[in-house]
Amino acid sequence: MKENGELLSFVSRRQKDHQESAQKAMASLRREVRRDPEAWLRCHMPILKTKSGDPWVKDVLKGLAGCAKIAC
Repeated sequence: MKENGELLSFVSRRQKDHQESAQKAMASLRREVRRDPEAWLRCHMPILKTKSGDPWVKDVLKGLAGCAKIAC
């Protein structure tokens, strides 16, 4: 592809496709989280509710998830 002069256009197309699909996925995820953030956290970050594990891990995950802003 490089020798035929097609590599740059191929890579550009692939990057654009990847960027578009990533934007669509993030938009879908944001809609889901906005609809019910507590349910999303319970489903995708169950360690926030468990009794096992090191307490500091839960604190770090809660901070990363923005759980302090939501009733967890």
